[in-house]
Amino acid sequence: MRLFSAALLVGWFAMAAVNAVAVEKHSGVVTEVSETQIAIDEMGPWLGPSTKPVRQTFDVTASTKIARVERSVKGDEGWPWAYVSEPADLSVVHVGDFVTVSVEPRGRHNVAVEVQALRAGPNALD
Repeated sequence: MRLFSAALLVGWFAMAAVNAVAVEKHSGVVTEVSETQIAIDEMGPWLGPSTKPVRQTFDVTASTKIARVERSVKGDEGWPWAYVSEPADLSVVHVGDFVTVSVEPRGRHNVAVEVQALRAGPNALD
């Protein structure tokens, strides 16, 4: 029984170590897009009327997942008017789009793991 408990404890610590890689999420309006980077203006914590957006820049790699997100009448998983996403290329992300970027910090660089892009307005699907 003690051996089983010890093995369970070691397994739990191993899972905790795997999940220790901190993925951060940043949301904002795209200000620049290139083949290797995406920059957004993100509103940080509200500090009063003088609060201004902060420019965040993230590296884009070949393994970065890009998705176009939009509302759907049927929604996702049965929720009416929920957001649905479909895989896309970085070329569909434009200045002015609202994005959520999942980021993995690596040293001095923030590497984008996933970019979910939403284009608002009447021509959002174009």
